[in-house]
Amino acid sequence: MSTLKKRLSQEGHWLTSLPVVVYLVNVALLYTNFLPNLSDLNLWDEAVYINSGRLLIEGQIQQFASSPLVSLLYGVFYLIVQKSPFWMLLSDAIGRFVIFTLFYCGAYLVARELGKFASPLIMLGLLTVMPLVVEMYNFPSDPLFAALSAFTFWQVLRFFNTHQIKHIWLASLILGLAAATRNDGLVLLPVLVVAGLILYLPERRWWRVVVASVTPFLIIVGGYILCVGLVSGDFNPGIMERTYSNFEAGHEAISSNPGNTNATIQAYVEARRVFGTPEENGYSVIAAIKRNPDVYVSRLMAIIRTFPTILNNAYGIKYTVVLLLLAARGMIVLIKKKEIKLLLVMGLWVIPLAMGFINTIIRPGYLRFPFFILYALAGIGLYALVTHIDKLHEKICWVSVSILICVGSLITWKTAIFYGVFIFFLGLLVSIFINWRYQMEKYLTPILLLVFLCAGLILHGNYPGPKKWQFGVNGDEAASLFMSEYLPRDAVVLAGTPAAVWMSHHDYAGLNSADLPTFADDVDFAHWACLNFDAIYIDHSISPYFLEMIQNRIGKEFQRVFTAEEGDYQVLLTSLQEP
Repeated sequence: MSTLKKRLSQEGHWLTSLPVVVYLVNVALLYTNFLPNLSDLNLWDEAVYINSGRLLIEGQIQQFASSPLVSLLYGVFYLIVQKSPFWMLLSDAIGRFVIFTLFYCGAYLVARELGKFASPLIMLGLLTVMPLVVEMYNFPSDPLFAALSAFTFWQVLRFFNTHQIKHIWLASLILGLAAATRNDGLVLLPVLVVAGLILYLPERRWWRVVVASVTPFLIIVGGYILCVGLVSGDFNPGIMERTYSNFEAGHEAISSNPGNTNATIQAYVEARRVFGTPEENGYSVIAAIKRNPDVYVSRLMAIIRTFPTILNNAYGIKYTVVLLLLAARGMIVLIKKKEIKLLLVMGLWVIPLAMGFINTIIRPGYLRFPFFILYALAGIGLYALVTHIDKLHEKICWVSVSILICVGSLITWKTAIFYGVFIFFLGLLVSIFINWRYQMEKYLTPILLLVFLCAGLILHGNYPGPKKWQFGVNGDEAASLFMSEYLPRDAVVLAGTPAAVWMSHHDYAGLNSADLPTFADDVDFAHWACLNFDAIYIDHSISPYFLEMIQNRIGKEFQRVFTAEEGDYQVLLTSLQEP
């Protein structure tokens, strides 16, 4: 008996340690994603978030709508690496590792609370074969918000399992932090209130749930807005302005003309022509829509048509159909177990995605916010598949659906979808054979799960190989280093994107902007540049229109003082100034 207890104790310890082991394996497989060079960054959004940490340390406080928690996070990292000329890359590396860890932990904790429906280890397997977080790094607020949203939902599930009101308090606290990461957290507040009431009723004193859902959230959000207002004198959280900016960016759904800059900037220009300026509409999206509802409907229909493509991009075209099938099977499991409240709460958590349709701007990152809901349902569905694979109706349904989708995807020439479903189908056939050949009841389940894990790893393909992380070798990093060493600290640099300029600790002025003046010719442009800026940084982000004008004035108003990679990266001084 003592030997049996010892073995059970060792097994329990192994199951406790296994998530950590899988986490470390994922870190080892994906470690090159944690070591970015400047060319790996999103030179707009990612650079903006990282630089906001530097600005915070230098005393510039962000409005609430500008993701202050992200600024705080990168501000802490900046304190650690600020003396390096490549501080932006080091800060980004730390941030990627921290966000990956939070993302992983949040997803696992959600799966653990649903352990009575499926093993939480399935969630780890899904995260291994579909590592979404490394595809979200270019928009750091996205994976951080998704991770905090998962932590919030974890506490909601804790409340579902324990009925202890303290978990709603904690959920509200975490949601407040999520709202300080992305404004989508504001939309989740009423969702949290309704979810808490659904799980609590018909118990009495329901008002306790409302108080617990709202109070910590309001303290964090309202407290931050109040503190910023008292310090700066500006109590405007900037939420309407940020929402309206997203609405203007959403015009790209029907406007792809790059103009003199790029399609995104041109979308802002076109949106203001069609709907009026932000000031004319009082930064109200509804007022803008009323000005031209027909164009808005065109935008909405365009985003609806492209939604399947965006969904495939979000979760991987090879995986999406299989994930949805397994999630549907998971929903059937919950319906059969009469867990309707749980299904309703899961459905509510997807509501913030509606904001993307309203603004007609949906990036793949938006659709990944509730990834843990889809993964959890898919995990429950996969567990139901392997535990019921001996049932004839289970085998007939899965084989029939898989064959139909394979045939349909071949007919429509959706080869990536065919490949994903075909590999899943092969895993299904192997599992059916193993179940038929070896009747081991519950001991068969982990073996069949390993079969599907192998299928997932086949779909994933190669992981990134080893990387020698070195700075200043690539042209963009060498240009940034040159600017940091030779330009005055108060220099203003005109460029297409800000990352290299900010890394050199200089002020950035954008050539990709909606408020640039109109130039008669290259001489007019050069005169404007010499009056307003100290230097020009050239890389691939500058449009051909501006690049031609700049090149025409080199040796005249502009002097080339740095070049790399056959002229792909250059630094020019204005007014023939010497470095």
